[in-house]
Amino acid sequence: MKPIYYILYIFFITTFYPLNAQITIAIADFKNSSDTFYLNSWEQSVPEFLKSELSRSDEILVVERRQLEAVLKEQALNMTGLVDTSAAQKVGNLLGAEYVITGTINQLNEGIRIDAKIIHISTGQVKSEKVQAPDNKYLSEMVALLGNNIIFLLSGKGVHREKVTLEMYPTEYFLAASAGLTLGTLLANNSYNNKLDEYHQATRLSEFDDTYDAANDLNKIRITMATLTGAARVAVGPDLAPYFSDDANFVSALEASATSVADPVWRLPFHDPYESMIEPAVADLDNAPAGGFAGCITAALFLRRFVTGSNYAHFDIYGWQPSAAPARAKGGVGQGSRALLDALDRILPK
Repeated sequence: MKPIYYILYIFFITTFYPLNAQITIAIADFKNSSDTFYLNSWEQSVPEFLKSELSRSDEILVVERRQLEAVLKEQALNMTGLVDTSAAQKVGNLLGAEYVITGTINQLNEGIRIDAKIIHISTGQVKSEKVQAPDNKYLSEMVALLGNNIIFLLSGKGVHREKVTLEMYPTEYFLAASAGLTLGTLLANNSYNNKLDEYHQATRLSEFDDTYDAANDLNKIRITMATLTGAARVAVGPDLAPYFSDDANFVSALEASATSVADPVWRLPFHDPYESMIEPAVADLDNAPAGGFAGCITAALFLRRFVTGSNYAHFDIYGWQPSAAPARAKGGVGQGSRALLDALDRILPK
């Protein structure tokens, strides 16, 4: 009789207490409800970051985005349509999800707020969580807090946190100094120094002007580095430094150096057909064109309009390490600068 008892015990445990039971959820886009254009990129960034946070929990299984998109296409719905509870229930049932999470992003006087709407598929019950930060520098911290509280809400594991202390990193100052140093190095060469010596000997303003212009004519390439758009960050993430250049020699030298010094870069195009997107009906140029498409490319095209007479390269870098990794502490990080410095001998004219 002992073997029979043993079999019955196993049957009882596996039937009524499923092993490693997980809560299945689907995450839709978060709608930017403000008039702040740069928050458009957060509509997909927030769900992607939230997926990473929730996937850390053994209690939760996140439906892959491509499965969600396939069901939405089949049902002729879009991501923002899931704000409606009945639509969310319908899609959730088709996906086998227990919850659908969607929400909004708002720009307030006090800062930026993310509101998450958590819809229970079987009952239609809606719960909510929100996080708020003083400005847009704290996306990763906001989503980390939001993910922590959603895990607690759905599984009861961990603790619900009302707030976290935001650490101030000197990211902008660090990047400005790094970019300035890089630009200064690129613009300096032996010919320029020779012209500078001639300037020291000049005694009249006309001689100074001629010498200054001649020195600047020797600059063969101009480079800008900026934490400019969220579009580049969404496209390639925090590890790669996106850059734009039409100079084959520059591209070859930079990418060889990027591999050599482990400072990865990724080339994006100066796509000339998008020039019309930065030419509004009234003004000459628009640095923030409507539509939300190709934000990093249109920004690069906008900057290129102000460079004449030399080759031009532009880096649209994130400059931030969202979590600690080997040889990379969390916080501000230079991107592309080591690759540039290593490539100088091959980029600058002899």
